[in-house]
Amino acid sequence: MASQRSEEPKALASPDRLNSFSDCVISIFITIMLLNLRAPVGSGWSVFKPLWSSFGAYSLSFLFVGVSWFNHRHLMAFVNYCSSSIVWTTLVFLFTMSFLPFSTAYLAAERMSSFSVMVYAITFMPMIASFMAIETCLAYGHPANRAYKAGYHAVMVRGVMALLIYAVAIPTSYASSRWGFGLILFNTVLYVLPEKVRLFGRELDSR
Repeated sequence: MASQRSEEPKALASPDRLNSFSDCVISIFITIMLLNLRAPVGSGWSVFKPLWSSFGAYSLSFLFVGVSWFNHRHLMAFVNYCSSSIVWTTLVFLFTMSFLPFSTAYLAAERMSSFSVMVYAITFMPMIASFMAIETCLAYGHPANRAYKAGYHAVMVRGVMALLIYAVAIPTSYASSRWGFGLILFNTVLYVLPEKVRLFGRELDSR
């Protein structure tokens, strides 16, 4: 009788390979958003005035993509084993992010109207939900990755808070597009320092 193998199955991809794939996809999203910017016709500072919505939409979307890339890199630092759940949740996250160039272009074309800000806010909700799924797979998935579990509850609270703020931003946009846009910006800032949130959560868990 052949001896039973106790070896673990091979990972679908190495963390570095998954990082490289994510970097390539995210760079494409940034390129698409940049190509949507149209140069003004004419000379003088006045020709740039109609483009304020385009620059505002692009700037916030670029900030969110950059913060998302940084947070994903922070997560991948804890990955020792790329399980199928991590690979698939990462793919879902990138898929949801692929709609961001569309909503950014629509926001700019409509000059940040109430409805366009509402559509823009809706675009972020599946991205946050899918990113929370990656964090959950990392914390409760393969034992080799469970170092991330310390402080996990704090990042989940941050994620739920972000979803609630986006949910509030949707109806708020009808009353004031600026307030809705401001709530979206505030949510992006919540993810600027992922390591601080996790360390804070780890300290709470240790008490």
